[in-house]
Amino acid sequence: LIVNRWSPAISVFYAILVLFAIILVRPLVDEVRSGGQKYADALLRGVGDCVAGMIAGARNMIGIAVAVAAAGIIVGAVSSTGLSNALAGVMETLAGGNFYILLGLTAVLCILLGMGLPTTANYIVVSSLMAPVIVSLGAQQGLIVPLLAVHLFVFYFGILADDTPPVGLAAFAAAAISGGDPIKTGIQG
Repeated sequence: LIVNRWSPAISVFYAILVLFAIILVRPLVDEVRSGGQKYADALLRGVGDCVAGMIAGARNMIGIAVAVAAAGIIVGAVSSTGLSNALAGVMETLAGGNFYILLGLTAVLCILLGMGLPTTANYIVVSSLMAPVIVSLGAQQGLIVPLLAVHLFVFYFGILADDTPPVGLAAFAAAAISGGDPIKTGIQG
């Protein structure tokens, strides 16, 4: 990304290839260090580790794929009904031209939209619904709002929903570990 100025997709592709090479060669290096002579078996262990890693990755992606698909349905429904444009109009009216009030309203809406969603789906929902509102209304007021800052802003408040009662998934998980009260944990968080 930085040195060769590759795109993120190409950088990830080559990083995955390098990771595969490391996983394949690691058992071979261990075999050489231990003084063994079973290089073919070591290479087969590396291939087995690669296959097991791909299987585990596919299993872990099932839950994320379902959450992202559900978030895509929500975003598609909101976009096709025109609710996102109406939401921008309502927020502009409520903010009354004050950008700081707009940010406060956006933070509250991100907390409400992010309740009960896993992290990936949360980001998709709040970034597709709330980030364009901040950028467009900021541009109408003559402000140049960096897109990265807007995405980090809505992502922070979307994730904050996991700690905020009444849903507070992170607060319930932390309280289960510590043995404390979930509501008190969420309020303190």
